[in-house]
Amino acid sequence: MEPVEFDVAGGLRLACGSATVEDGDFGGPQQRLATVMLLAGGDETWVVERLADELWPSGHPDRWRPALRGLVSRVRRLLGEVGVDGEQALVHRGAGYVVDVPDLVVDVDEARAHLARARAALEGGLVSEAADLAGRARAVLSRPVLPGVDNPWLDRLRQRLAADHLESLVVLGAARSRQGRWASARVVLDEALAIAPLREDVWRALMAVEAQAGNTAAALRRYEECRVRLAEDLGVDPSPATQQMYLDVLASIPDPTVPADAGEPGGARPAAVAEDEVVPYVGLRAFDMADARYFFGRDAAVQRLVEMVSAHAAVVVVGPSGSGKSSVVRAGLLPALAKAAIPDADTWPVAVMEPGSRPLTALAAAVDGGSTAPADDPERSTRLVARLAAEPEALRDVVRETLDSRTADRAARFVLVVDQAE
Repeated sequence: MEPVEFDVAGGLRLACGSATVEDGDFGGPQQRLATVMLLAGGDETWVVERLADELWPSGHPDRWRPALRGLVSRVRRLLGEVGVDGEQALVHRGAGYVVDVPDLVVDVDEARAHLARARAALEGGLVSEAADLAGRARAVLSRPVLPGVDNPWLDRLRQRLAADHLESLVVLGAARSRQGRWASARVVLDEALAIAPLREDVWRALMAVEAQAGNTAAALRRYEECRVRLAEDLGVDPSPATQQMYLDVLASIPDPTVPADAGEPGGARPAAVAEDEVVPYVGLRAFDMADARYFFGRDAAVQRLVEMVSAHAAVVVVGPSGSGKSSVVRAGLLPALAKAAIPDADTWPVAVMEPGSRPLTALAAAVDGGSTAPADDPERSTRLVARLAAEPEALRDVVRETLDSRTADRAARFVLVVDQAE
């Protein structure tokens, strides 16, 4: 029998061979939670009373036993829809339920296994393998699990996965740093820092990336940012290891003059800058990448887009006017790619265009935006428009040139979003 795949992160999905149950077919919040608990809860036996306690933490309903049997029965039917005998796969044995699907592959479990192998590969000097495995782990662990469902058992699962997500970023950053991919290492380490701003090992990794990339002043600024954050949040100084790295960076400067903003281990801290107040409503306009933190409720659609982009060279999003097509791409798909929902997608160039009345001009501006060609060529855009109009293969060639100028990874892709294509 083929493996049974159960995806929890991003949106629920159950598949075996060509048979698939998509996110929208898993029922309401309680049914979705029960399915995750039973199929992604490990090899343990779920004692009936404990399962009920976890499903209804505020107190059992009056007829909780029939309600629980109904939830379990629905999970069996879902298994049946992908060709698995639900009665054999989910059995009532003794005081509880046991899941017995020999080839069940749960995406978050597989991601955690990738992370463990990535750590081992990095320790063994297999840097490319470590980067690949950590990237695969990050792609899954960065996705939300059952958003909108509030439950203590689920919160504990999320906490474990969040810790693994953070670790995948740290391992991936270390691997990319050893590969000399300073910019992409900086991206993932900054993402880790946004999650855990008090982790000094991440600050040290960022200092090392900046120093190894030749950005000594940036490495010193990272130290100062770390020192200020620790002082303000914890009232402590950086650890001896972090201070020693700071001194090592200072010692590496040929000129004894230290940049004025570098600071000293015990120096004065700069004044904090208050964040501007932001209103999380965009009115009638579409959500954009900058609005991603305010964009909710479309996780399954975003995950479906990620899967389609991973599998296809071109993806078309269609729907009625005003249904949120632009928003789900700009504030859903693009931020997901920036967080490597597809491994290494955070290193791919992205361009967004609206054809308007001069589509070739808009296309030329979009694809040329990621080029490293000199910007002081006023005729460059005109020549590119003419080339796109005259040569059927020009777009492919220009994209390849742009990718070659940005990365040595031949598997890298250029993401071109054509909005308002109608």
